[in-house]
Amino acid sequence: MQGLPLLLPQLPWWQLAALDAGLLTVLLAAPAWLLFVVPLERLSTARGRLLHRVLSIQEEEQERITRDLHDGIGQSLTAMLMQLRLMQSEPLPPTVDRQLVDLRTLVGSTVEELRRMVREGRPPVLSDLGLQPALQQRFASFVGNDDFSIRFDWRLPEASRLPPAVETAIYRIVGEAVTNAAKHAGASTVQVMISRCVAGVQAQIVDDGRGFVGRPNAAADRQSFGILGMRERASALGGSLRIESQPGRGTTVEVIIPYDGAGHSSLCCLGGEESADG
Repeated sequence: MQGLPLLLPQLPWWQLAALDAGLLTVLLAAPAWLLFVVPLERLSTARGRLLHRVLSIQEEEQERITRDLHDGIGQSLTAMLMQLRLMQSEPLPPTVDRQLVDLRTLVGSTVEELRRMVREGRPPVLSDLGLQPALQQRFASFVGNDDFSIRFDWRLPEASRLPPAVETAIYRIVGEAVTNAAKHAGASTVQVMISRCVAGVQAQIVDDGRGFVGRPNAAADRQSFGILGMRERASALGGSLRIESQPGRGTTVEVIIPYDGAGHSSLCCLGGEESADG
């Protein structure tokens, strides 16, 4: 230690300044980490847990409403429709018969609308049978459209189940991406693939629609909110969302949700991401 004061004056002034800066950085690094980085990490974790809880409550409420619609109003309307068919089988005055036809048509369209609401809400099949049958049921609603087709490639084991939170997130994200392709992008074909990857479960949705540059324009506010919802759902489970699109060359949506294959998934926000390449 006695030799240190003799050595320091022999150093050039710029080396002494660098030495002082280095010592100051070492002394301040730990307090800065505790004061700034640690609180931000805690805030990010708390945000992720809160977002996951909010989405869980929303899904539970949607499931309750959907089951009430399906088991209550849906069955009542179906019974009414059957009763109308039975009444039409009897000889009736022409005026009454025409009124029954109109009423039957109205009830039938109401039943179809109710089924659509159940599919777009939280269908019971998602909770009862899993992601694969739920997506197949969702895609079946597009079968009547001759100008639109969906190719579904399920690369997980048949009838395999994922954690409920993972199934719900993928079901919502895939459903939103397919709806955007059909209603906003003018696509004629959508390819949906569900598979495993190193990071977890991957869903890829590719359409041949008109595409876009950067973010969707202001005329597609519904689509913009849908993309925001997809990003939040992926982020709530520590996943990532990537969007690539070019005008006239369609759009690709890729989501990865962490999953270790043993029924565990990340429930903290690790920062999902969204990118668009034009």
